[in-house]
Amino acid sequence: MLVSGPALVRDARITGTTVHLTGDTTAASALTVWSPSRIRTVRWNGRRVPVSATALGGLTARSRLAGPPAVSLPEPTGWRHAPESPETDPDFDDRDWRVRDLTTSHSAIEVPAGQPAVLFADDYGVRYGDVWYRATVTDAGDAETLSLTYQADTLG
Repeated sequence: MLVSGPALVRDARITGTTVHLTGDTTAASALTVWSPSRIRTVRWNGRRVPVSATALGGLTARSRLAGPPAVSLPEPTGWRHAPESPETDPDFDDRDWRVRDLTTSHSAIEVPAGQPAVLFADDYGVRYGDVWYRATVTDAGDAETLSLTYQADTLG
């Protein structure tokens, strides 16, 4: 069986002399079906579709299939807002955060050489999601640059 016209045909079955089609349209659509010659009736999403025979042996709908119904959504009201990442504010109070002071890791990934503490989130009980780290550099001496490196696991 070959079907032309609708955006998506989800299922096609033949019962006796009827072809039953289910699917979706994105706009009003033509419908033509090429199937065994015994087929005389076409049903689309459970409704009978009046058809005419084509010169090439198919059946074509006499009128277009309906497009999808209009969707009317209610007007949204009562919007609320909260900053997504308050941690970006330099004045954010992080005094209750756990200090990242582990020096060994349970990770299969090696801790980068020269890193003063393990910063793998999993070692601190964070199994998923984003993690914020904050630090204060108090004695940079004569340093001219600060280098930060990010390493994700196989999922990030």
